[in-house]
Amino acid sequence: MAAPVRAGETVTDEAATTMAALPSAAATPAESQDTLISQSVIVDEAVVYEQGTGFYGTIGIGGSWANDVTGNVNRRNKPNRNVELETEGGFSLDAGIGYDFGAFRTELTYVYNRTAVDDITRNNNWKSTRTNGGNQNGIMASAYWDINTGTRWTPYIGGGIGWINQSMGNNTLEKTRNGNVVNRINTGSGSDDLFGWQAKAGVAYGVNWNTDIYAEAVYQGAESFRAGRTSYEALNNNWGFNADKQTKRSQYICARRG
Repeated sequence: MAAPVRAGETVTDEAATTMAALPSAAATPAESQDTLISQSVIVDEAVVYEQGTGFYGTIGIGGSWANDVTGNVNRRNKPNRNVELETEGGFSLDAGIGYDFGAFRTELTYVYNRTAVDDITRNNNWKSTRTNGGNQNGIMASAYWDINTGTRWTPYIGGGIGWINQSMGNNTLEKTRNGNVVNRINTGSGSDDLFGWQAKAGVAYGVNWNTDIYAEAVYQGAESFRAGRTSYEALNNNWGFNADKQTKRSQYICARRG
């Protein structure tokens, strides 16, 4: 409280400011209340983001790059022949449902990977005349750990296991001599049911109260498989990338105090 001002003394700017900020003794209770309200200052506080819980849907699209694979062709009463498929990148899809417990969440998703075959080789005397790629269709059960940063950004890691159906198209090699075809190898086409697994690491960004967008790196693997007359080693998608969105009931809760 400011000191009383005696006759003959000068009121400093500081004292005058202090006195002006208080309601005068003659003011009515209503005027005093109005004065206090008008002097109140509303301060915006930082927005805090907390991970929510509940069911959500997720979908991601991207690309995958599989390893080259060696196959052993059974040629019916003839010696088996080894061939190598040189693969290239293809399309990938991941979609499903999940439940967020807070720091941890689980998902059940459909996964798809398309693997293109760029070439099929054996040695210098053989040349590919037909190349067909393969598809992976599967169901994965996965679990993830979300690392809460208190912001819209949430890094996460996780992995899962499941069922994979691996198909591969028919690929053809021909051996020529003096321009004439003297031998031919057809790998045959078919599919096989396999045990599969995956590992993921990514980061999600909270767009609003119920939607995230995310980007993630994926490694998916499966067992060796047989398609047609050929037994192949494991075709693993060594590198993968998905990016899209998750729509959650309350992935981020915007909390404001005051």
